[in-house]
This record gives sequence, C-alpha cells and structure tokens, in this order.
Amino acid sequence: APPAVLLRLTADAPAAHGAWSVLARTLLARNALPNDCGEGGEGGGRLVWASEQVEEDDFWRYRRSCVQELWQSLLGGVGALPVAQLLAAEAREGAAVAAGGGGWRRLEAALHLSECAAPALLPQGRRPTRRRLVSAGGNLRAASDSGSGGNGGGGNGGEAAARAARAAETSDAFADTAEQRALAPSVEAALSAACGVGDGAPPYLRAAALRCIAAFAPWLAPAERAQALQGCVQAVLRSLGDPSVGRHAASAFSAICCYGGCAWRLGTDATLQQLLPPLLAALEQEPLASDGEAAETARSACMRLVVLLPPASIAAALDAIASPILASLPALGATLAAADDAESIAVAGAAIAAALARLRSVARHLDSSPPLPQPGGGQAHPMVLLLGAAWPVLQPLAAPSARSAASFRALCDFFVLAMRAGGAAPLLPWLPQLVDAILAGLAAHNLAHALALASDGAVCALQTLAAAVERFGPEEAATPLLSAALDRAAGFAVPNLAAALGASQDAAAPLADVCVAFLELLYRAALFCSEALPPPLLDSALALCAPALRQPSRD
Repeated sequence: APPAVLLRLTADAPAAHGAWSVLARTLLARNALPNDCGEGGEGGGRLVWASEQVEEDDFWRYRRSCVQELWQSLLGGVGALPVAQLLAAEAREGAAVAAGGGGWRRLEAALHLSECAAPALLPQGRRPTRRRLVSAGGNLRAASDSGSGGNGGGGNGGEAAARAARAAETSDAFADTAEQRALAPSVEAALSAACGVGDGAPPYLRAAALRCIAAFAPWLAPAERAQALQGCVQAVLRSLGDPSVGRHAASAFSAICCYGGCAWRLGTDATLQQLLPPLLAALEQEPLASDGEAAETARSACMRLVVLLPPASIAAALDAIASPILASLPALGATLAAADDAESIAVAGAAIAAALARLRSVARHLDSSPPLPQPGGGQAHPMVLLLGAAWPVLQPLAAPSARSAASFRALCDFFVLAMRAGGAAPLLPWLPQLVDAILAGLAAHNLAHALALASDGAVCALQTLAAAVERFGPEEAATPLLSAALDRAAGFAVPNLAAALGASQDAAAPLADVCVAFLELLYRAALFCSEALPPPLLDSALALCAPALRQPSRD
C-alpha cells in the first residue's frame, strides 16, 4: 500500500488502532530474508537464492526504499512508543527463536527495522560534532586544572568539575523527557538483542546487529546507560577482526565515538587500556589490514578517544597506535628502492602510500590535543612528538619515494597535515628538516626526464612548500630559511619551465601544472612573507608569466 493509505489507516480514529498492528506485523514478515537463502549476506557471505519467486535485486531494492518509507509512515501515524514496543517484543522473540535453533531471520528482520526506526526514536537534540566535542574537551580540562590547583593534576575538585562538564555535554544533546523515559526499555531491548548475537551467527545477522548498534549510538550517551555502552562496545570489538563484518564493526565503533557522552566515558586510561589491544590487533589483521577505508574509520575513532585522555597519558597511547605503522615503513622503502620494473615500483609505491595514509589518520586528530608534559619539564605539542618519532623513518624514505608518484604525494600530504595540525610555533624547530626533504624531492623529480612522473612529483613538492610558506611565513624567525628555500626552488623550476614555455605548446603542455604550482608558491610568498622574495626571484616569475599567457591554461 502507498504511504498515504497507511497514514489514513493509522490515523487517530479509535477504529484504526488495530489496523497499524496488522500492517506492522505484515511488514515485519515481508522484511525477513527468504527461507531458502543461504547463511551469508551483504554483511560478508553470499546469499544463495534458490527460489525463482524471489529476485535478489528486487528484494534489496524493496528493503532499502519501500520498507523504510512504509515504516516511517507507520511511525508518523501512531507515534514512536507503540512501534518501539512492537519492535522490542519482536527482537526479544526473535532472539529466543534463534537461541532455540528455530532460525535467525526473524531476529535479523527485527534488527533491520529497529535500525530504520532509530531516527524517530532518538531525541531530537543536536548531534555533537567534532568541533563541539573539542570545545567541550577544552572546557573540561580547564575546569579540571582549576579544581586541582591549576597544575593539571586532576585532584578531587578537578574530578568533580570534569564530571559536571561531562553531564552538561550529555544533557545538551539528550534531554531527559517523559517520551524518552517511556522509550528507554524498548530501545534497551533492541540493543540487548543486537549485543547478544554471537560470533558464530550468520554474517548477515551480525551485520544487522552492528548496524542497529550504530543507529542507536546517540542513545548510549547519557551516564546512566554506561552498562549498555560497555556491552555495545564489547560486541563491536569482537567483530572488528571478522572478515565478514569488519567494515560494519568499524562504522559502529566510529558512530559510538562521535558522541560526547560516549567519548568522555571511553576516553579514560582504564578504558583505553582495555580497548587498545584488541583494536590494534584487529587493525593489523584482515579485513581491516587490506580495507583502508574501514581501518581509517576505526583508527580515527580511536584517536578521538586518545585526545580526550589526561595529557600525561596521551603520549603512550599515541606511541602504541603509531609504532606499528612506522615499523612497517623501512621494509616498504627498501622494497621500493630495489624494485626494477614499472609494475614493482607501482605496487611498492602504493604500499608506502597506504601506510602513510594510516599515519595521517593518526595525525589528523592531534590538533585537538592539549600540550603534553615532558619528563624534563615544560610541554610539547603531540604533533612534535609524532614527527620526532617518525622522522628517522620518513627522512630515508624521501629518496626512494621519488621513484613513485603515489608514495611521494602521500609523503607530501603527511608533511602538509603535520604543519597544519602542529601549528607554526611548535614546529618551527622542524622547519629546516621539512624544507630540506621537500626540496630534495623537487630535485629528485628532475623535469628533464621521466616527464609525466617528474611533473607530478614537482607539483607535489611545490604545493607542499607553498603550505610551509603559508604556515610559517608570519614567523619572523622563519624568513631567512624560507627565502633560501624559495631561491632553491626557483633554481630547480625556472630553467626547465622557461625552456618549455619558450618552445612549442606541445612541449609546454606537460609542465602546465608545474608552472601553475610555482606561480602559486610565489603568490603565497607575496601574501605571507613578502620579505622572503628577493627582486631577482620576482624578475624570474615575471619572465615566466609572459610566455605563460600564450598557454591554454593561462588563467
């Protein structure tokens, strides 16, 4: 029936109150997987459709469009509470049937419809974004420092202030309304059924359970639901290393860590000591080891928790997450250096690029971290610590990376992220090493040979140097170093660009992006550190502009 018909049948008229229950149970039955399908599913296995009466594509299309639309119509017609109670009863009965060996499809259908209903059952408060979570973290730390005498020691006064800040963050998004109190038992029953799905269950049932947990992640934020949160986290961690449902588990873990109330209770020393070992083990195993997107989702979620730790504990957690990535890079660099054909170079370069992408997923969240106390006194930005640990690996990697556009681009992307996350002042001592590595890459990508690869690498190097100019240009202490770097970059780029632009358009076309990147570098220098631009360099730029105006990419 069209949604409009369901809305009429489920109106507030007393005679219609029995109709919605019939429609809902019919929808539950129709939402179940066919009895003759196999034990796999979208969650990992492969469904075997033996019945000619059920077309697989039609069924998934029905589930993804019709079922959700019809269910929303029912929710709009009778309200959230009766639908939630029906789903809770169905989940409990489905779990009992599955436990008794009567089949898992009824439970899977109930969990899928619970996922569809979640938006209508959750409170309508704003979802805490990462920016709000970071802001709340700053307020919490300020309150904690204030309560413990300003030394960050986390005394009793600071702990009380921290608890108050957590409660404020939670209540901001999840108001304790009468409707939410009435819905709580039904939502808890659905999540209990989802967490009760065992490791040996069919993959599609496990995938439905994980998606249900992810959909109800906001409901877990209030402090009184800490036990339910722990149960959901344990269910997710058990599934991270399963090839059939690892991607769903990573998404569920990320959904939980996105909400302030959940993140603050998970981002403690005691909790992370329990979470990190299974999480790091899963990241090094299939399916996450070869699924870059899912692994980055799980790793980024973990970093959201790490930056909420007390400052004294962040360095150890950061080391535990980054060390396996850094340990893999020397062997990958040696493989790339020894590769002797294009295919081997491409494979080795892609492996290095993937490892550096994992490192970027760690560094991306460090702009949210507070300064970390050092053993000898003072403080250091965590990006400085990560760069210090990574540099012995990254510096020797720069030379072989010049053989692969993918690996060199990934290396440059990490440098740019490090400069943005760490800030100009903390990373200023690292500027000479960063500039030398960038210019070494520019020199290695000699524009006189291997033009397609060289131009791509030169563009990456020039863009990375432009990011350094923008980040460090306002720092007066960086002006001499940036001036020398610009002069060296011009020495590599200008002769090749001038020769190409002075020749035919065919000769200049492959270097168009390099020319654009070089002129953009000079533009950034003029904006952020004009004192670093000597007149001879400006003369060279103007000499390039005249022939560049004749090129198709003259804009």
